[in-house]
Amino acid sequence: MAYAHIVGDENPLHFDSGFAAKSRFGQKIAPGILLSGYISGVIGTKLPGAGTLYESQTLSFRRPVFYGDTITARVEVLSFDPLRDRARLRTCCINQNGECVLEGEAVVLPKRRETMRLTEILHQAECAHTLLSDGSFSVLEQCTRIRAPGAFTYLEDIKYLEALSDQNITCVACTPELKDHLPAHVEGVVLTPMPKLLFFQVHSLLLERKVKQPSIIDSTARISPQAYIAPYDVVIGPGTEIEPLAIVGEGTILGEGVRVCYGAVIGGQSFTSVRAGEGGFLAPDAGGVRIEKGVEICPNCHIARGTLELDETVLGAYSKLDAMVHIGHGTIVGRQTLFAAGTTISGNCIIGNRVWFGVHSTVSNRIQIGDHARISLGSVVTQDVPEGKTVTGNFAIPHPVFIQNLKMSTNRG
Repeated sequence: MAYAHIVGDENPLHFDSGFAAKSRFGQKIAPGILLSGYISGVIGTKLPGAGTLYESQTLSFRRPVFYGDTITARVEVLSFDPLRDRARLRTCCINQNGECVLEGEAVVLPKRRETMRLTEILHQAECAHTLLSDGSFSVLEQCTRIRAPGAFTYLEDIKYLEALSDQNITCVACTPELKDHLPAHVEGVVLTPMPKLLFFQVHSLLLERKVKQPSIIDSTARISPQAYIAPYDVVIGPGTEIEPLAIVGEGTILGEGVRVCYGAVIGGQSFTSVRAGEGGFLAPDAGGVRIEKGVEICPNCHIARGTLELDETVLGAYSKLDAMVHIGHGTIVGRQTLFAAGTTISGNCIIGNRVWFGVHSTVSNRIQIGDHARISLGSVVTQDVPEGKTVTGNFAIPHPVFIQNLKMSTNRG
């Protein structure tokens, strides 16, 4: 045991067969802390990958590890805080019998995003533009949703000018008419008649430079040979089941015990449209999809991938989706939420825990729905729904008001 000698762990439980035979284990055991090195190896080379730094790691030793055991280290992303640039990971080691011998949680700092100047990328953009002042940026963001420092964004309408007061914004693409309204902290300014088009051209160029990582599939996952798993940037956790004709696209993380049924598409193209003259295009996706533990997705559902680098579509643990449910890009769903057949959730919504969606209910984009809310069948939600409230109708209103209006209408008839 070279490791034990290097760190000075001379415990005879690791070296002396006679001593170990009299212990509660009856034989020699491996140093428990050695297992944490396997976890560190996964974090530093696979997930998040090269350049990752540890901030903290908790360890709980569940079972002894004996000489000759086969150990598999597993890492699962629990959450990511883009503002602090921290990822929280579930870590564990499993022996050859599928038993957890070590588990815990880690907080890590993934490799920092590279900073670049506008001049380094704008010369490749086809959209007509004039660089008024150069500046540095490290991430692309919509101006109404800034989550990290060093943001490059765009402004086409003065009604969003207030959003640019965020000090994390360093570079802006805008029309010439808006340049004099920009706040003083904005370092880089590029003028163009089509700011959104230029922004997403830069987005596309940066995406082409991204280095992809080979997909990681846990050995206990059950995947039909008729399913498609993208060869890059997919992580599939233990005990997950993927049925025939299901598709798992790039940028997808499937947690433990997830079930994806026939024909479902996870990580499909988002609907972020960009106009360009008489034509246009759908912006390529750089974000991700995270499906947490115990989620079940019935046939022919579609979970759209996040568009920008920090965009993530999330389904919280033990949520269930009936057939033909659509979850739009960047929407975050809490735990144990239920979606009946045909539900449509637009992009960038925030949905709480234990929410119920009735058959063929529809939610507009950027809506917030509180914990334990209920959306009645066929409802069309265009306003935020408070915690614990039930809404009904098209357009949806509080259920008691809907019933009262219905009774009044019936009486008048």
